[in-house]
Amino acid sequence: MSIIDLFKEGKQKLEGKFLISIAAIIIISMISGVPTSIDPKLGVLTLILSAPLNLGMAVFFLNIVRGKEVRIEQIFDGFKNFIPSLVVTLLMAIVVGLGFVLLIIPGIILALGLSMVYYILADNPQMGAVEVMKASWEMMKSHKMDYFIYGLLCIVFCVLGILALIIGIFYVLPIVYAASALFYEKIREGQI
Repeated sequence: MSIIDLFKEGKQKLEGKFLISIAAIIIISMISGVPTSIDPKLGVLTLILSAPLNLGMAVFFLNIVRGKEVRIEQIFDGFKNFIPSLVVTLLMAIVVGLGFVLLIIPGIILALGLSMVYYILADNPQMGAVEVMKASWEMMKSHKMDYFIYGLLCIVFCVLGILALIIGIFYVLPIVYAASALFYEKIREGQI
């Protein structure tokens, strides 16, 4: 399966679920943006909120690509596993941040290797943060370049979405999230 096929299949999986996906992305963006819009010093609160919200988005979009029932409240499912999601987010920020300090390339490699943590945690809520990070690193061992190319395409699609009178981003983002969840599914099933 090619990277472009992920986007095509992601779009197909969203049929009938586009509006709820757009609503989920808008809600997450608003909640994540509120602390820093009130006061830039509240950036730490944004980081704390982003941890369970990222996990919730993983749950939400995994349900979409798996053909399960999708409800808007699933974006808050990450709060059920708040501490592990927060620890994973903080550890990733530290590890990837150190990688970027050393040189940019190690930071990118670390970010790619840890890119599946929220999906793994969504599927395995009993796992600890370090365990989840190790599992993501192992899962991404031979897929980092694929995910790097996927990430570059996501950037191109998002820029095109913004250029399409800003409103295009609301069309592009659900496809990007669905394709990311599909990437995880395909790796997990050994299809990539």
